[in-house]
Amino acid sequence: MRAVFRLVGLICVVVGLAIVTANQLRAQGPDDAEYIGSRECTSCHRDVGRTFEETPHGMALVDVTSDKEFILGDFSIGEELRMIPDGDETRAFTAADIAYVMGRETQIYVMEVDRGEYKILPAEWNGTAWHTLDLAATWDDAAYDWGTECASCHTTGFVEGRVRWEEEGVQCEACHGPGSVHADEADDAGGSINESEMEAIRAAINVNPDAEVCGQCHSREENGNGDEWWVTGHARLPNMQYNEWAESGHAHALDNLKNSDYATDECLMCHSADYRVVQEMIERREAEGEDAPAPEPLTLETAQSSVTCDACHNTHDLENPVETDCLSCHQQTVVTGEIHHPVREMVAGLPVIDGIDPKTSTHYTDENGPDCITCHMTDVPIEGNGTRVSHTWEIVQPGVEGIQSDSCTSCHEDVSANYLAEFISKTEERYRSRIDTARSVISNRVEVETWVIAALDFVETDGSYGVHNPAYADAVLDAVELELGLVQTNFTDGIYTPAAVDPAECVECHTDEHRQWQASPHANASLQDAFLLAYGEQGNPTYCMSCHGSGYSPDTNTYQFEGVVCTSCHTLPTEAEHPPGPVEVADDSEMCGRCHNGAHAPTYNEWLISDHRQAGVDCVDCHTPHNNGLIMGDSNTTCSDCHLDTMIDEVHMADDMTCVDCHMLRGENLTGHTMEIAPQVCADCHGELHSTGDEDGDEAAFIEEGTPVVHDTEEIENSSDDNNNVGAIAVAAAMGIVVLAIGLRKVM
Repeated sequence: MRAVFRLVGLICVVVGLAIVTANQLRAQGPDDAEYIGSRECTSCHRDVGRTFEETPHGMALVDVTSDKEFILGDFSIGEELRMIPDGDETRAFTAADIAYVMGRETQIYVMEVDRGEYKILPAEWNGTAWHTLDLAATWDDAAYDWGTECASCHTTGFVEGRVRWEEEGVQCEACHGPGSVHADEADDAGGSINESEMEAIRAAINVNPDAEVCGQCHSREENGNGDEWWVTGHARLPNMQYNEWAESGHAHALDNLKNSDYATDECLMCHSADYRVVQEMIERREAEGEDAPAPEPLTLETAQSSVTCDACHNTHDLENPVETDCLSCHQQTVVTGEIHHPVREMVAGLPVIDGIDPKTSTHYTDENGPDCITCHMTDVPIEGNGTRVSHTWEIVQPGVEGIQSDSCTSCHEDVSANYLAEFISKTEERYRSRIDTARSVISNRVEVETWVIAALDFVETDGSYGVHNPAYADAVLDAVELELGLVQTNFTDGIYTPAAVDPAECVECHTDEHRQWQASPHANASLQDAFLLAYGEQGNPTYCMSCHGSGYSPDTNTYQFEGVVCTSCHTLPTEAEHPPGPVEVADDSEMCGRCHNGAHAPTYNEWLISDHRQAGVDCVDCHTPHNNGLIMGDSNTTCSDCHLDTMIDEVHMADDMTCVDCHMLRGENLTGHTMEIAPQVCADCHGELHSTGDEDGDEAAFIEEGTPVVHDTEEIENSSDDNNNVGAIAVAAAMGIVVLAIGLRKVM
């Protein structure tokens, strides 16, 4: 798991720009308290001290005057980037020039140029290469003065104006305040501590998880013009974590709770960081059997801190289970007695509504899949160099101009940012619409099953409107719409879903067929630009992959292979393996009709009412199944193989004409496979032969180009259904059944 706290770019330029003023920069303790050093702190707090020293805070400034081992930079490269003045000449700085290091991975180096005077060296090491730190035009500029620009946030007990400090790094007393009074109170109390002594010990040190303690360094002053922010609402400068947090829902969680009519003290565990800190202290004393009195639990009246930095970050330890922390609060709870922020349940596919089987999101189950911070704490570019983890908790929408990162394309590299933006927009729009429609129906009903309301609340209060887990959201809304009578059946109940086998397993024996298939429309059914465009415009409904992909599962809304693979058409009639078991040759038009039918692609429906069907001419009698071309190469040759007499018509079969010019007029939702001739086809060549007049003798309008050929789609479907009751599910879908599935998650 990546570290949540990173020292990247120029981490030290914040002092003087911080939101809080300089005399507030250090955490406050008693007025007469003095610094005692982290070694004194860890003499009692051993466990904390042992894990803290390896953290980014503990190593925010490391003295390497006598030991250069901590320096990671490779001084055999990047000489031209490391140039500094040296008398009248210039030279590349080396490890010997470095007195202090800031950072564990990305490292910024500090040189002592004179006694008590320190400058930032003009190149940083990012782990693999040197990068120039362009803070000013020349290295002599005050921007490179470490004492005024960096020292107060990289040391503990810094003395303003004198460039002196108590300890290197952000040690215990940088956040908890000077500890002498706290230590004296503990020493005076001895081994047996009564309640009043414990109160005095606690009062002498700052343990309040106030975000402003962190904000003293992790913030920037804003000029009021919005220049510090990307167009997406994410900060664009280094060290603006506090600025972002202050605008987030986390910052207002406690106030929102206190203003609620349903708030109880139990809610504070997720709405208040100081409540959580106190509860952990109480539980620790109970678990360890300590004699020292536990603090009193906080209440709605006494809690002060919202969801601050300490609610998620364990600053004393490198191990920080961020996703666990997110889902410990963003989950269904019994406290409210109703559906309340069930993100964990939606993402992980946990049961919430009785009778609705949960579906697990592939984001959650994929070994290399994303976690909460992948999308909600995206690395955003910062001015200067590098990136910083965002703390707005809002995703960076793909396809937004003006920012070079987003929350999606780092994983979904096979599709464009604009395509993903359209997918997210359409997905959210559809789920909102389905929820709104259901609630509108409910508002006009006297009685509605309570689970229906809970189901709608589940999808809505998850907050992602289907993006977290479209398969589960679909299943829930499907059940609601069936219950409310918005649909009559589940579309997915009849989808043709044959088992899929990797076509690479077929190529060893069927080399020629595989070569033909690779470039065919079938092989690229899910990859063609026209399909992807229409697919995105419709909000990426997953059921499309029952025909455009292979191995589709309506239960999980996932598919295994792109396009129509061999086993989509060739199936084993028994459970025997092939080879040696025989494979069914797909020469029946009904096999093609499983996908090529309905208003969307009515080829099969048209064929059902054609003379070809009556004569027993199937799809494969004209089409080559492996490359989807014509069996004789071109239309005239293919048609004349049966219709020999047609080729003697010297007028209609001239060099520049083909059979399909007259017999396969195509249009919207028409593929021409009835083989019937429309009147406008003749008019295109022969002119106004069929004009008529009205009763006044006025010339009537001729049949215009684009007039429906003979049958519209509905007529074709009704006729084909009468001719052949094949029960194709997609035919039913084309006649008006509401399709309910949205959101594609490809199984890797």
